[in-house]
Amino acid sequence: MKLGKVEVTRQQLIIGAVAIAAVAAFVIYMALYAPLLSKLRIKYGQCHKYEKQIADGRELINVAGKTYSDRVLMTEKDVSSAIDEFAKHGKEQGINFISMKPGEAAAGSSSLYKVMPLEMEVEAKDEAFAKFLGSLDELKRVVITVRSFDVVPVQDDRSRVKARLIVDMYISGRD
Repeated sequence: MKLGKVEVTRQQLIIGAVAIAAVAAFVIYMALYAPLLSKLRIKYGQCHKYEKQIADGRELINVAGKTYSDRVLMTEKDVSSAIDEFAKHGKEQGINFISMKPGEAAAGSSSLYKVMPLEMEVEAKDEAFAKFLGSLDELKRVVITVRSFDVVPVQDDRSRVKARLIVDMYISGRD
């Protein structure tokens, strides 16, 4: 076959067609598959991150349901002794409990535990109140987090404060 002044053999035509097909396949790959592969790599990284967070959360839940040193999640039957320990700890820190009202236990974000709010009003010296809040992690038989608190100074004695607290007490969801 003759193209203009150049004569092309059958073998050269086959090589040219294969080269053109290879270039076309590469262009199609770069146009269609390469962007999809980069998106896939990004999604894989996100998926791996979420899997790690889920595994960490499951491990935390498993640890929370078991004894960790002396700490355990109390059952609903043992709530009164947990509240007693909490009150005793507060009195040792110089806290005067004016009122304490346990709320209804509600399911937490997992079926392995429940959260029971405990609303209270306390009065103490400002330093004792700060020490009390800082020492809540020392409690052995109860796991507590402070949800909110409002503090105002006592009118008669500015070194004392009156506070309304809501703490969440974590209770085992297993019976």
